[in-house]
Amino acid sequence: MASTMPEKDVFSAVRVIEVALIDTGRTIAVQLEKAGGERALILMSLAVCDDLLRQLQQGLPDPDADAG
Repeated sequence: MASTMPEKDVFSAVRVIEVALIDTGRTIAVQLEKAGGERALILMSLAVCDDLLRQLQQGLPDPDADAG
């Protein structure tokens, strides 16, 4: 994560409240519950969401790697 990220944008999410497609399906809205009980809303284009998913898949261990 970049060290230049403003501190006000950093929080711990404890629950996903809702995920929805908006803007005629071009944007994903993710509503989260923060650790303090407040809510946060993240809006991402589908391209950003695809990139996030790709990076998560690359960074997470393969669940089938030890199966066998």
